[in-house]
Amino acid sequence: MQGTHEGRYLLEIDGVSSIRASEATMPGKDHTPFELYVGDQPNPLLGRGNFKVDVLTLKHAHALTQAGEELFRWADDFMDGVDLSRRGARFIVLDESGQSPVAEYELQECVPTSFKPETHSASGTNASMFTFALRPTNMRLIS
Repeated sequence: MQGTHEGRYLLEIDGVSSIRASEATMPGKDHTPFELYVGDQPNPLLGRGNFKVDVLTLKHAHALTQAGEELFRWADDFMDGVDLSRRGARFIVLDESGQSPVAEYELQECVPTSFKPETHSASGTNASMFTFALRPTNMRLIS
């Protein structure tokens, strides 16, 4: 069995033809249990409470695919109230060879939260990039 490698992953977003992200920051899932104090017990009983999932952020080069145009259109349409559809996404962690999935996260009912062109510098030599963020209502490890 091969180990995992942080640089080997796939990212899929419904309605976007192809994402090739040079960097992806996975969201965390934070749970806040409710507290119930009873009798003379000095500490609370903890209940299920609520949870939220943070944003997934990706960095993508403008010229790699049509992803920038598709993501920006979705973000614009969602924020303008033209298209309020939520989209699913999948983040797949691959083994060292980049061939076999090791883990897959499903991001449910995502909404776009930001689209930002990165800094441009006259002396720069890197690709022109943008950063896109979306927030899911839930995240599950499915394999």
